[in-house]
Amino acid sequence: MQLKIPKQVLINNLKSITPVTESSSALVALSSVYVEINNKEIILIATNLKVFVKKIIKCSPTTIKTKFLIHASKFMQVLQKISNKEEDEIDLEFKESKLIIKYKETKFQLPLLEVKDYPTFPNVKGIKINIESNDFRNRLPNVSFACAIERSSPALCGVLFDFTKKSLNLIATNGIILAVTKLNIKTNENINFIIPKETIDLLIGELSDTDLEIIINDSGLIQFKQDNLVFVSMTIQDKYPNYKSVIPTDNKNNLKLPTNNFINLIDRASLLTTLASNSIKMDILKGKVAVSKSTPDLGSMYDELKVDYKGKEIKLVVNPEYLLNILSHIQDKNMEIRLKDKYNVGLIKTKNFIYLFLPIMED
Repeated sequence: MQLKIPKQVLINNLKSITPVTESSSALVALSSVYVEINNKEIILIATNLKVFVKKIIKCSPTTIKTKFLIHASKFMQVLQKISNKEEDEIDLEFKESKLIIKYKETKFQLPLLEVKDYPTFPNVKGIKINIESNDFRNRLPNVSFACAIERSSPALCGVLFDFTKKSLNLIATNGIILAVTKLNIKTNENINFIIPKETIDLLIGELSDTDLEIIINDSGLIQFKQDNLVFVSMTIQDKYPNYKSVIPTDNKNNLKLPTNNFINLIDRASLLTTLASNSIKMDILKGKVAVSKSTPDLGSMYDELKVDYKGKEIKLVVNPEYLLNILSHIQDKNMEIRLKDKYNVGLIKTKNFIYLFLPIMED
Protein backbone atom coordinates (compact mmCIF):
# COMPACT_ATOMS: atom_id res chain seq x y z
CA MET A 1 0.00 0.00 0.00
CA GLN A 2 1.51 3.32 -1.11
CA LEU A 3 0.45 6.96 -0.86
CA LYS A 4 2.05 10.02 -2.48
CA ILE A 5 1.76 13.34 -0.63
CA PRO A 6 3.57 16.72 -0.51
CA LYS A 7 5.90 16.45 2.46
CA GLN A 8 5.28 20.05 3.58
CA VAL A 9 1.58 19.33 4.06
CA LEU A 10 2.45 16.65 6.60
CA ILE A 11 5.13 18.80 8.23
CA ASN A 12 2.84 21.81 8.67
CA ASN A 13 0.16 19.74 10.37
CA LEU A 14 2.55 17.69 12.49
CA LYS A 15 4.44 20.79 13.59
CA SER A 16 1.38 22.17 15.33
CA ILE A 17 0.41 18.99 17.18
CA THR A 18 3.78 17.49 18.19
CA PRO A 19 4.20 19.93 21.13
CA VAL A 20 1.23 18.14 22.73
CA THR A 21 3.20 14.87 22.71
CA GLU A 22 6.49 16.27 23.98
CA SER A 23 5.37 16.55 27.61
CA SER A 24 4.37 12.88 27.55
CA SER A 25 7.58 11.37 26.18
CA ALA A 26 7.83 8.85 29.05
CA LEU A 27 4.70 7.09 27.75
CA VAL A 28 5.13 5.44 24.37
CA ALA A 29 1.54 5.88 23.18
CA LEU A 30 1.33 9.52 24.29
CA SER A 31 4.66 10.40 22.69
CA SER A 32 3.23 9.11 19.42
CA VAL A 33 0.86 10.61 16.91
CA TYR A 34 -2.24 8.69 15.87
CA VAL A 35 -2.56 8.45 12.08
CA GLU A 36 -5.64 7.27 10.22
CA ILE A 37 -5.86 7.09 6.42
CA ASN A 38 -9.30 6.64 4.96
CA ASN A 39 -10.42 7.34 1.39
CA LYS A 40 -9.63 11.08 0.87
CA GLU A 41 -8.42 12.01 4.35
CA ILE A 42 -5.45 11.68 6.64
CA ILE A 43 -6.36 12.21 10.28
CA LEU A 44 -3.64 13.13 12.79
CA ILE A 45 -4.32 13.05 16.54
CA ALA A 46 -2.10 13.91 19.49
CA THR A 47 -2.88 14.03 23.21
CA ASN A 48 -1.34 14.38 26.66
CA LEU A 49 -4.70 13.40 28.25
CA LYS A 50 -5.37 17.03 29.21
CA VAL A 51 -5.47 18.23 25.63
CA PHE A 52 -6.59 16.42 22.46
CA VAL A 53 -5.73 17.84 19.04
CA LYS A 54 -7.02 16.54 15.71
CA LYS A 55 -5.93 17.73 12.25
CA ILE A 56 -7.68 16.53 9.09
CA ILE A 57 -5.68 16.59 5.84
CA LYS A 58 -7.38 16.25 2.48
CA CYS A 59 -5.50 14.01 0.07
CA SER A 60 -5.93 12.32 -3.30
CA PRO A 61 -8.36 9.38 -3.35
CA THR A 62 -6.70 6.20 -2.13
CA THR A 63 -7.65 2.60 -1.49
CA ILE A 64 -5.47 2.60 1.61
CA LYS A 65 -7.42 2.16 4.82
CA THR A 66 -5.23 1.94 7.89
CA LYS A 67 -4.59 3.40 11.35
CA PHE A 68 -1.44 3.31 13.44
CA LEU A 69 0.75 5.12 15.98
CA ILE A 70 4.16 6.50 15.09
CA HIS A 71 6.72 8.34 17.21
CA ALA A 72 5.80 12.00 16.66
CA SER A 73 9.11 13.83 16.88
CA LYS A 74 11.05 11.17 14.95
CA PHE A 75 8.44 11.18 12.17
CA MET A 76 8.75 14.96 11.98
CA GLN A 77 12.56 14.86 11.86
CA VAL A 78 12.56 12.34 9.00
CA LEU A 79 10.09 14.40 6.97
CA GLN A 80 12.18 17.54 7.46
CA LYS A 81 15.45 15.86 6.43
CA ILE A 82 14.39 13.46 3.68
CA SER A 83 14.62 16.15 0.97
CA ASN A 84 15.74 19.73 0.61
CA LYS A 85 12.75 21.38 -1.05
CA GLU A 86 9.41 22.15 0.60
CA GLU A 87 7.46 21.35 -2.56
CA ASP A 88 8.85 17.79 -2.84
CA GLU A 89 6.41 14.90 -2.80
CA ILE A 90 7.20 11.78 -0.81
CA ASP A 91 5.91 8.22 -0.94
CA LEU A 92 4.46 6.52 2.12
CA GLU A 93 4.33 2.73 2.03
CA PHE A 94 2.91 0.46 4.72
CA LYS A 95 4.45 -2.96 5.12
CA GLU A 96 4.54 -5.41 8.05
CA SER A 97 4.06 -2.91 10.90
CA LYS A 98 6.50 -0.48 9.33
CA LEU A 99 6.11 2.84 7.58
CA ILE A 100 8.47 3.23 4.64
CA ILE A 101 9.11 6.86 3.71
CA LYS A 102 10.76 7.36 0.32
CA TYR A 103 12.05 10.23 -1.74
CA LYS A 104 14.05 9.22 -4.82
CA GLU A 105 16.89 7.03 -3.52
CA THR A 106 16.39 7.98 0.14
CA LYS A 107 14.38 5.55 2.23
CA PHE A 108 13.47 5.39 5.93
CA GLN A 109 11.70 2.58 7.76
CA LEU A 110 9.97 3.53 10.99
CA PRO A 111 8.19 1.08 13.31
CA LEU A 112 4.44 1.40 13.82
CA LEU A 113 2.46 0.71 17.00
CA GLU A 114 -1.07 -0.59 17.35
CA VAL A 115 -3.79 1.91 18.20
CA LYS A 116 -5.82 -0.33 20.50
CA ASP A 117 -4.62 1.33 23.72
CA TYR A 118 -4.74 4.89 22.39
CA PRO A 119 -7.18 7.23 24.21
CA THR A 120 -10.49 7.89 22.49
CA PHE A 121 -10.90 11.39 21.09
CA PRO A 122 -13.66 13.13 23.11
CA ASN A 123 -16.98 13.84 21.45
CA VAL A 124 -17.93 17.21 22.97
CA LYS A 125 -21.56 18.29 22.75
CA GLY A 126 -23.06 21.37 24.36
CA ILE A 127 -23.49 25.11 23.92
CA LYS A 128 -22.06 26.47 20.66
CA ILE A 129 -20.59 29.95 20.37
CA ASN A 130 -18.96 31.42 17.25
CA ILE A 131 -16.28 34.11 17.47
CA GLU A 132 -13.93 35.92 15.09
CA SER A 133 -10.64 34.08 15.47
CA ASN A 134 -8.03 36.66 14.45
CA ASP A 135 -8.81 39.17 17.20
CA PHE A 136 -9.28 36.38 19.75
CA ARG A 137 -5.95 34.76 18.89
CA ASN A 138 -4.06 38.07 18.97
CA ARG A 139 -5.42 39.07 22.36
CA LEU A 140 -4.92 35.76 24.18
CA PRO A 141 -1.12 36.02 24.75
CA ASN A 142 -1.52 39.59 25.99
CA VAL A 143 -3.70 38.25 28.79
CA SER A 144 -2.37 34.74 29.51
CA PHE A 145 1.10 35.99 30.50
CA ALA A 146 -0.44 37.20 33.78
CA CYS A 147 -1.40 33.66 34.89
CA ALA A 148 0.11 32.31 38.08
CA ILE A 149 2.70 29.53 38.04
CA GLU A 150 2.22 28.38 41.64
CA ARG A 151 0.03 25.27 41.63
CA SER A 152 -1.34 25.90 45.14
CA SER A 153 -3.90 28.21 43.52
CA PRO A 154 -5.26 26.20 40.54
CA ALA A 155 -7.77 28.81 39.35
CA LEU A 156 -5.04 31.43 38.89
CA CYS A 157 -3.00 29.04 36.72
CA GLY A 158 -5.43 29.56 33.85
CA VAL A 159 -7.32 32.14 31.81
CA LEU A 160 -10.92 32.83 32.76
CA PHE A 161 -13.34 32.87 29.82
CA ASP A 162 -16.30 34.91 31.05
CA PHE A 163 -19.16 34.97 28.55
CA THR A 164 -21.87 37.54 29.15
CA LYS A 165 -24.54 38.89 26.84
CA LYS A 166 -22.84 39.91 23.56
CA SER A 167 -19.31 39.79 24.99
CA LEU A 168 -16.41 37.59 26.06
CA ASN A 169 -14.07 38.77 28.80
CA LEU A 170 -10.65 37.12 29.05
CA ILE A 171 -8.98 37.48 32.45
CA ALA A 172 -5.71 36.33 34.01
CA THR A 173 -3.99 37.20 37.29
CA ASN A 174 -1.21 35.91 39.50
CA GLY A 175 -2.35 37.97 42.46
CA ILE A 176 0.14 40.76 41.75
CA ILE A 177 -0.81 41.84 38.24
CA LEU A 178 -4.11 41.39 36.40
CA ALA A 179 -4.97 41.47 32.69
CA VAL A 180 -8.45 41.92 31.20
CA THR A 181 -9.75 42.29 27.67
CA LYS A 182 -13.28 42.35 26.29
CA LEU A 183 -14.33 41.03 22.87
CA ASN A 184 -17.69 41.80 21.33
CA ILE A 185 -19.33 38.60 20.09
CA LYS A 186 -22.77 37.35 19.13
CA THR A 187 -24.04 35.36 22.11
CA ASN A 188 -26.71 35.48 24.76
CA GLU A 189 -24.96 32.94 26.98
CA ASN A 190 -23.86 33.64 30.53
CA ILE A 191 -21.21 31.05 31.29
CA ASN A 192 -17.60 30.98 32.44
CA PHE A 193 -14.77 28.47 32.68
CA ILE A 194 -10.99 28.40 33.24
CA ILE A 195 -8.51 27.02 30.70
CA PRO A 196 -4.96 26.13 31.87
CA LYS A 197 -2.13 28.40 30.71
CA GLU A 198 -0.31 25.45 29.09
CA THR A 199 -3.41 24.73 27.02
CA ILE A 200 -3.74 28.38 25.99
CA ASP A 201 -0.14 28.36 24.71
CA LEU A 202 -0.87 25.29 22.57
CA LEU A 203 -4.16 26.74 21.30
CA ILE A 204 -2.55 30.01 20.19
CA GLY A 205 -0.16 28.03 17.99
CA GLU A 206 -3.03 26.13 16.37
CA LEU A 207 -5.47 28.88 15.44
CA SER A 208 -5.73 30.48 12.01
CA ASP A 209 -7.65 33.60 10.92
CA THR A 210 -10.94 31.91 10.04
CA ASP A 211 -14.04 31.86 12.25
CA LEU A 212 -13.87 29.73 15.36
CA GLU A 213 -16.58 27.58 16.94
CA ILE A 214 -16.44 26.95 20.70
CA ILE A 215 -18.47 24.13 22.26
CA ILE A 216 -18.89 24.13 26.04
CA ASN A 217 -20.47 21.47 28.25
CA ASP A 218 -20.84 20.62 31.94
CA SER A 219 -18.39 17.71 31.93
CA GLY A 220 -15.26 19.86 32.26
CA LEU A 221 -14.41 19.84 28.54
CA ILE A 222 -14.28 22.61 25.95
CA GLN A 223 -13.84 22.21 22.20
CA PHE A 224 -12.43 24.68 19.67
CA LYS A 225 -13.21 23.85 16.05
CA GLN A 226 -11.82 25.62 13.01
CA ASP A 227 -11.26 24.47 9.41
CA ASN A 228 -9.32 21.19 9.70
CA LEU A 229 -8.67 21.59 13.44
CA VAL A 230 -10.50 20.13 16.42
CA PHE A 231 -8.94 21.11 19.77
CA VAL A 232 -10.36 19.71 23.04
CA SER A 233 -9.17 20.71 26.50
CA MET A 234 -9.99 19.96 30.10
CA THR A 235 -10.97 23.00 32.12
CA ILE A 236 -9.80 23.87 35.64
CA GLN A 237 -12.55 22.90 38.04
CA ASP A 238 -12.09 25.70 40.55
CA LYS A 239 -13.77 29.00 41.38
CA TYR A 240 -12.17 32.12 39.94
CA PRO A 241 -11.87 35.21 42.17
CA ASN A 242 -14.26 38.10 41.56
CA TYR A 243 -12.01 40.08 39.22
CA LYS A 244 -14.56 42.89 38.72
CA SER A 245 -14.39 43.83 42.40
CA VAL A 246 -10.66 44.69 42.22
CA ILE A 247 -10.81 46.92 39.14
CA PRO A 248 -10.76 50.46 40.56
CA THR A 249 -13.38 52.98 39.48
CA ASP A 250 -12.09 55.96 41.49
CA ASN A 251 -8.55 56.34 40.09
CA LYS A 252 -8.94 59.96 39.03
CA ASN A 253 -5.30 60.89 38.45
CA ASN A 254 -4.72 60.05 34.79
CA LEU A 255 -1.50 60.42 32.84
CA LYS A 256 -1.05 59.75 29.14
CA LEU A 257 2.35 58.72 27.86
CA PRO A 258 4.15 57.10 24.90
CA THR A 259 4.48 53.37 25.48
CA ASN A 260 7.99 52.69 24.13
CA ASN A 261 9.52 55.70 25.87
CA PHE A 262 8.01 54.60 29.16
CA ILE A 263 9.28 51.04 28.68
CA ASN A 264 12.80 52.36 28.09
CA LEU A 265 12.55 54.58 31.17
CA ILE A 266 11.56 51.69 33.47
CA ASP A 267 14.07 49.36 31.82
CA ARG A 268 16.96 51.75 32.49
CA ALA A 269 15.96 52.07 36.14
CA SER A 270 15.79 48.28 36.50
CA LEU A 271 19.49 47.96 35.62
CA LEU A 272 20.43 48.79 39.21
CA THR A 273 17.97 46.41 40.91
CA THR A 274 19.04 43.22 42.67
CA LEU A 275 17.24 40.30 44.29
CA ALA A 276 17.56 42.05 47.63
CA SER A 277 16.65 45.50 46.27
CA ASN A 278 14.11 44.99 43.48
CA SER A 279 12.12 48.23 43.61
CA ILE A 280 12.42 51.65 41.97
CA LYS A 281 10.93 55.04 42.80
CA MET A 282 8.46 56.49 40.30
CA ASP A 283 7.31 60.06 40.95
CA ILE A 284 4.28 61.28 39.04
CA LEU A 285 4.67 65.06 38.77
CA LYS A 286 3.03 67.80 36.74
CA GLY A 287 4.02 67.21 33.12
CA LYS A 288 6.54 64.45 33.81
CA VAL A 289 7.33 61.04 35.30
CA ALA A 290 10.64 60.79 37.16
CA VAL A 291 12.27 57.46 38.08
CA SER A 292 15.24 56.88 40.33
CA LYS A 293 17.16 54.01 41.88
CA SER A 294 20.04 53.83 44.31
CA THR A 295 21.71 50.53 45.19
CA PRO A 296 24.74 50.16 47.49
CA ASP A 297 27.84 48.96 45.60
CA LEU A 298 26.07 49.35 42.23
CA GLY A 299 25.38 53.07 42.04
CA SER A 300 22.41 55.30 41.36
CA MET A 301 20.38 56.68 38.49
CA TYR A 302 17.76 59.33 37.71
CA ASP A 303 15.72 59.87 34.57
CA GLU A 304 12.48 61.51 33.58
CA LEU A 305 9.92 61.51 30.79
CA LYS A 306 7.58 64.31 29.71
CA VAL A 307 3.94 63.25 29.88
CA ASP A 308 0.45 64.68 29.74
CA TYR A 309 -0.42 64.98 33.45
CA LYS A 310 -2.04 67.74 35.49
CA GLY A 311 -3.11 65.76 38.58
CA LYS A 312 -1.75 65.72 42.10
CA GLU A 313 1.80 64.68 42.88
CA ILE A 314 2.07 60.93 43.59
CA LYS A 315 5.28 59.19 44.63
CA LEU A 316 5.16 55.44 43.99
CA VAL A 317 7.50 52.58 44.68
CA VAL A 318 7.11 49.78 42.11
CA ASN A 319 8.70 46.50 41.10
CA PRO A 320 10.05 47.16 37.57
CA GLU A 321 10.01 43.47 36.67
CA TYR A 322 6.25 43.23 37.14
CA LEU A 323 5.69 46.54 35.38
CA LEU A 324 7.86 45.58 32.41
CA ASN A 325 6.04 42.28 32.17
CA ILE A 326 2.84 44.21 31.54
CA LEU A 327 4.41 46.86 29.32
CA SER A 328 6.04 44.27 27.04
CA HIS A 329 2.56 43.07 26.04
CA ILE A 330 1.25 46.52 25.11
CA GLN A 331 1.23 47.10 21.35
CA ASP A 332 -0.46 50.51 21.34
CA LYS A 333 1.71 53.55 20.59
CA ASN A 334 0.31 55.39 23.60
CA MET A 335 -1.10 54.25 26.93
CA GLU A 336 -2.79 55.66 30.00
CA ILE A 337 -2.05 55.12 33.69
CA ARG A 338 -4.79 55.86 36.21
CA LEU A 339 -3.87 56.25 39.87
CA LYS A 340 -5.61 57.01 43.14
CA ASP A 341 -2.58 57.40 45.39
CA LYS A 342 0.68 55.65 46.22
CA TYR A 343 -1.02 52.90 48.20
CA ASN A 344 -3.82 51.59 45.98
CA VAL A 345 -3.91 49.52 42.81
CA GLY A 346 -2.70 51.27 39.67
CA LEU A 347 -4.57 50.81 36.38
CA ILE A 348 -3.00 50.77 32.92
CA LYS A 349 -5.42 51.25 30.04
CA THR A 350 -4.95 50.75 26.31
CA LYS A 351 -7.46 50.54 23.47
CA ASN A 352 -8.43 46.91 24.17
CA PHE A 353 -6.86 46.01 27.52
CA ILE A 354 -6.88 46.87 31.20
CA TYR A 355 -3.92 45.92 33.40
CA LEU A 356 -3.63 46.29 37.16
CA PHE A 357 -0.43 46.50 39.21
CA LEU A 358 0.28 46.81 42.91
CA PRO A 359 2.63 49.50 44.26
CA ILE A 360 5.11 48.39 46.91
CA MET A 361 4.34 49.53 50.44
CA GLU A 362 7.28 51.18 52.13
CA ASP A 363 7.68 51.71 55.84
